[in-house]
Amino acid sequence: MKQDIVKQFIKKLDSFTISDFHGLKSPGLTCYLNSVLQVLYMTQDFREAVQRCCSEDSTTIDSQLGRLFSDLQTRIAKTHHITKKLGITNVYEQRDAAEYFEKILCMTSPVTAQIFKGELNHITTCLTCKERNQSRNLFWILPVAIVESHCHIFSVEKGLKGFFKGEKVCEDDKMYCNQCNEKQNAELQCEMTKNPEILTLLLKRFSFDYKLRCYVKLHCNVDVPKILYIGTCKYDLYALVNHFGNLTGGHYTAHIKSFETDGWYHFNDDIVNLVQPPFFGAENDSLRSCTAYLLMYKKVCRHPEQHDLGVGAEGRQDDTERGELPVPHHQLNDGSCNGRGNLKLPKAPCGKQHRKDSGADGDSLQSHKSDFATRQKNHQNRQQRDRNSEEPMQLSNTRVNHAAHLGTHKINDVLEQFTKKRPELISSD
Repeated sequence: MKQDIVKQFIKKLDSFTISDFHGLKSPGLTCYLNSVLQVLYMTQDFREAVQRCCSEDSTTIDSQLGRLFSDLQTRIAKTHHITKKLGITNVYEQRDAAEYFEKILCMTSPVTAQIFKGELNHITTCLTCKERNQSRNLFWILPVAIVESHCHIFSVEKGLKGFFKGEKVCEDDKMYCNQCNEKQNAELQCEMTKNPEILTLLLKRFSFDYKLRCYVKLHCNVDVPKILYIGTCKYDLYALVNHFGNLTGGHYTAHIKSFETDGWYHFNDDIVNLVQPPFFGAENDSLRSCTAYLLMYKKVCRHPEQHDLGVGAEGRQDDTERGELPVPHHQLNDGSCNGRGNLKLPKAPCGKQHRKDSGADGDSLQSHKSDFATRQKNHQNRQQRDRNSEEPMQLSNTRVNHAAHLGTHKINDVLEQFTKKRPELISSD
């Protein structure tokens, strides 16, 4: 009899959901923000830097993050101070997680956000006179273009190699060389001159479909490696932000590895669960996912013998510790364009711009907010001056203007796998 009671007690205990961490309770539909905030909270160096920061500077978001992180230590935290600081007035109008990841880092004090900052060196070489020009830019996120195929699984490692792979531009894509005083064939290259402590990759799952005349999501499976070798650095995956659904309707969650317990946890707004069975099995070196959107890797050590991705060595620290803001991810070279400089956002056929969709709930396709627009405008003006000057041939830093992340998302039936287990999720973000 006692054994039966013990078995029932054990069964009851096993049915309880016990987590070491707390979720986020926010007004409206802000899953895009919640997933990013949880990643930042679970990033050890960033959390500690926020907690050390005692500044009440009204221009930064450090004090709001500090208050939120303090609340998360003991209970489910509310995000109303963060949403107010970010200028989110319509909490039912959903946005892109990558956009708000960058926005938070831009509003964080430079010392606190430093671990996410990397630097790229863009190199243009005229194949006629061999004139070589270099242009350096800081970044928060590296965009990885996904090539969807019905026969193959997309590899993040191959996509990252494609980002750094050199390419030649010729014929209609020739670039003007001031040394030769005419358009010439050129070679474009990109190398990483400063490896960030936290490397963030964006899987570009949204692309423009010219037949449908709209943006569509690529739902293909992606092999996400547990470990990445970039130049002399070794990176270990510790967080993924997932996107379910499509451009007009979806939901964000996050899988994050704890630096405190070494376990993987699933963060779904106010619900946090320990991932069982283990997220990565003992024999698995990669994870296959059709929802992975943002990938965060932590630099764990240097490995001089590893040069798998061949993306260059780290540059001198003092060359990059300037106050310049990183270039938004949609302005970085991604290896997916045909070599033209200053490629614009794809237009719909017949010269029509892609129509912004809006519904009763206020969802709409949106670009980065005004704080990014000013920086982008200055960046474009600088490029124009470079092209009109007598300086050597310049490499445009806006080869592709990727609009995959302009979309907004709302909940739909894609979340069946969650709502079957927890019906209350139907009405949540």
